[in-house]
Amino acid sequence: MDRTTTAEPDLTELGPLVRIITDALHETPLTLGTPAGCADLAATIAVRVAVYIGREVLPPVSISPTAAYLATPCDACSHTLNWHRNDVGCTVPRCVCGRFHSPTSEARP
Repeated sequence: MDRTTTAEPDLTELGPLVRIITDALHETPLTLGTPAGCADLAATIAVRVAVYIGREVLPPVSISPTAAYLATPCDACSHTLNWHRNDVGCTVPRCVCGRFHSPTSEARP
């Protein structure tokens, strides 16, 4: 029987990812035998891996100044400015923002 040997893959590039997961394992409190503890650990690892991939793996994304402006939070409510119109203010019906005006109302001069 002829067994061919395969070269071990070079996993050095995964070092930073392994450190992120290892840190999450060390830093996340875990109560053995409880599903909630396992869910917390899984969520922590998932978030940290997603952040790593977004920062280190995916190419940078450039956004237009308009897109950046629309993603800016309103200083009076929690909605981003894409939910605001210059002529009527915040257009989210349940918003308690002092700037809320129904989109059907007349535009301000």
